[in-house]
Amino acid sequence: MCSDPAIQTLTASFQRELFIVGSCLSGSRTDKKGQANLSDESVDRLTAEVHRIEGTKGLLGDWALPGADAASAAFDVARTVCRRAERLAVRVSVEEPVAPNVLRYLNRLSDLLWLFGRLIEVERSLDSSLRGPGDSGARWSRAW
Repeated sequence: MCSDPAIQTLTASFQRELFIVGSCLSGSRTDKKGQANLSDESVDRLTAEVHRIEGTKGLLGDWALPGADAASAAFDVARTVCRRAERLAVRVSVEEPVAPNVLRYLNRLSDLLWLFGRLIEVERSLDSSLRGPGDSGARWSRAW
């Protein structure tokens, strides 16, 4: 659905890493000490992408209305699913140890999915801002 080759490539790599996340949550992927394993580098890569996209000129920094574009809306849905997975992983962590990087990864991934939607809108010159042109007042907290 997304025509941006860079976003396509990154999305495919995150989909592969989500299998590792699932494996960590099931307890079947372990390191030499028997602990579930998701690398710091995986989380750091997501964080670097978040920072890179945040620097994009014209990127919406306020709340967005999803649906300005089919591809950006798909990333908004993916973000919702990712946030739900994060909340479930937190609940699991109350009962069983969960690798810290799993929670960090899901948190950063949901941020990145939201930013992908906004980046697509910038690239297509779409305005998905919740506020109308005449709206004034204090900007709300960051939406991601």
